Amino acid sequence: MKTLAHAIIAMTAENWARSKGGWNPYQWWLDNAETHEPRDGGRYKGEPKNCFSNAAINSIACGLPYVDGYVHVHGVPLRHAWNLDEDGHPIEVTLPNMSHCHDWIGVKIPWEVVELVATHKGWTMGEGVIGTLCFLSPKELAKVLKMLKEK
Repeated sequence: MKTLAHAIIAMTAENWARSKGGWNPYQWWLDNAETHEPRDGGRYKGEPKNCFSNAAINSIACGLPYVDGYVHVHGVPLRHAWNLDEDGHPIEVTLPNMSHCHDWIGVKIPWEVVELVATHKGWTMGEGVIGTLCFLSPKELAKVLKMLKEK
């Protein structure tokens, strides 16, 4: 199912292709995104409004995959991050109330990639892993791409 988040990422991918060329993290997101339905309960308690860092910390500390994507809240797509447990079930790490959330869509990123990107000087709490990839040097990006292909 295509959501408003897909449309936003598609526009971003198109703009990236026009302005930067080369490997396009947003097109990669579109090609690899999956739908998730996070479970409530048993969640890691993260800082409010800090989902990217909460999911990154949980990913690195517990060796769990990080998911970089969108959640629709009252129909509005919001950039968001969460984790997957050992069985591949989503774990919501930030939102206190998920009753108004739907159409969770994101791309799974291994904790090793999260650790490399989250410790980079370009890491921003508001952009997560995908948004930080544009700050990596060509050598760093090549390392990330290799890690993504291996996982």
